[in-house]
This record gives sequence, structure tokens and C-alpha cells, in this order.
Amino acid sequence: MDPQPHEPLDYTRLAKLLGMLGSDHDGEIAAAGRAASRLVRAAGLDWHEVLRERVKHVPVVVRPPRATSPGDKIEACLAHPAGLNEWERNFIRSLRDFRGKFSAKQLATLDRLYAKCG
Repeated sequence: MDPQPHEPLDYTRLAKLLGMLGSDHDGEIAAAGRAASRLVRAAGLDWHEVLRERVKHVPVVVRPPRATSPGDKIEACLAHPAGLNEWERNFIRSLRDFRGKFSAKQLATLDRLYAKCG
């Protein structure tokens, strides 16, 4: 009997799921971990194979400096919203359009979302 064919591993999706492991919500972390494991198994791989294979092909990426101002963080989140849910994306857009002084709570939420965006 022939082994089951496997779908190719979607490294972009895997990276997004692994990025969610930094969430402040335990349920989101667990769901992301399970989804990442399912993705790896569906490709017929284990984690050692994933890392060994991917390291061969990963280009060196120089990251831009970390944003420090609220405006820079907002722009970074808008440029890379993949890890954000709809409410979070709307919140970031509302901050972009806000013309007053940000509250401590708004800034704390922005910092959390900025970290989530990578």
C-alpha cells in the first residue's frame, strides 16, 4: 500500500500560527499550537524535519529598527495586520484617525497589538 500523499507545508501560515503563541490569551495560544501541529502533520513532517529543512532555505533578514512612537507602531500594525482579529484592526485604524491625546489604556493596547504584529 502506498503512503498517503501529503500537502506541502505552508511556512507562511505556520509562521503566523507560531506568532500567535505570544498572545495574552491562553485559549488563543493553545488553539495556535494545535493548529501548527496539525499543519506540520498534514505535511507528513515532524518538528525536527520542519526546522532542519527550513533552516537550509531561510534568507538572512535584517529587521528595521523597532518603532518607538505611537504613530510608528500604528503604521507597523497597519502594514502587517495578519495576526490581528477584526476588532484589533479596527482599533488600530481608529487610533490612526484619532486627533486627541492617547490615554494610557489606548497606549497599552497599542503596545500589545504592536508586539502581536511582530
